[in-house]
Amino acid sequence: MARNIETILKITNAEILLYSGENKIYKFTNSDYPPEDEYIYIPMTFDSKDKFKYCAKHLQNPNCKGIFIANSDKYTEEYFDILYKYSPENVFAVKNVYNTGYQIAQRIANSLDIQIIILAGTDLTREYRKKLALNLKLKDYDYKNYWQKMIDSVLRADENDKYAILETDITKPHNTEYTANIKENAIVLYSKVAYYNIPVYKTVEECHKNWMALIENSPSAIYANEENDLLNFPSADKLHISENSADLLLKDLGIKKIKEPKQPDFSTNYTEQILSPYTIKRSLKSFINANADKDKIIILQKIPFLDNMYENSYYENILQEIPDKNATVILIDIELPAYISRKLSNIKIKEFKTTTAEYSVGIKNLINYIKTDNTVYFIASGDENLCSII
Repeated sequence: MARNIETILKITNAEILLYSGENKIYKFTNSDYPPEDEYIYIPMTFDSKDKFKYCAKHLQNPNCKGIFIANSDKYTEEYFDILYKYSPENVFAVKNVYNTGYQIAQRIANSLDIQIIILAGTDLTREYRKKLALNLKLKDYDYKNYWQKMIDSVLRADENDKYAILETDITKPHNTEYTANIKENAIVLYSKVAYYNIPVYKTVEECHKNWMALIENSPSAIYANEENDLLNFPSADKLHISENSADLLLKDLGIKKIKEPKQPDFSTNYTEQILSPYTIKRSLKSFINANADKDKIIILQKIPFLDNMYENSYYENILQEIPDKNATVILIDIELPAYISRKLSNIKIKEFKTTTAEYSVGIKNLINYIKTDNTVYFIASGDENLCSII
């Protein structure tokens, strides 16, 4: 199926604001990472306020031949500023930039002979993605939002690509359904699926239904890690359950000698952006083991989507990994009940709230007071600004 730019404009009902007149096959991206060939940028940003900042960044790249914008932005000062500064060759306006990116990804995926691998889970997804990318000779990008994880690998694909990895985000309603519907006969790969995100769906049944949406569009095979709390598969053809579902998939794809990705360097400052109890605890344990003789400041921000009934036990379980010396723990938006604080009385714990106007100043002052030349930092947070505090 054709995917030249005029065909893309037709299926997305885009309005042409600027057009070079060259009906080319472009690559696309919605991420920070420019393709090596000529491409069009789709600003599917996490915060819509940042869209023109990222458009400007891409338009400085000679390979970026244009952008999509929302209809509502056609007459804004920010758009005219982009036109004046960067003179883009192509600008196309659409009703909804996010829907447009999804439509383009569907078109590309179904026009190429490419095997889609859908990666899903609450934990181990980063490790699995790195392993798949390494062994299938794909580039591995550090994506910032769920739209990028879901479709960017397809948006930038071409006829030479054999595989594309799509990753779901269980915290976003319908994300699994949208991902599954990009193309039939995908391979679905489940990593570890834990209980902690149930509050997003209110009931176990709703959460399970969301996971199962991934196998409703005729997958060619299903691989699942046996260490799962929630997956209960119906009778399904081509279902493979193993201790390490990523390794089994790679073997079935003909990879005889599986390479292991390089492990993170825990012997210095480390930031964990995947906020799940399992991942944080495992990373923290590695960090502590690698820095046994160093002073440690550990910053832990509230983990989203924890079940209220078990939230405190998750934090207690994580904090029990911390030794009783050479470590100070800074909790952000976490209020430990008194009985847990008594159990952990040998750990130096300070609590801060983001609702306090000067909370970052308070953290910085505390760090400046207690740090030494021998201090290393562990930060478990999705807030990039916390890194600047240290």
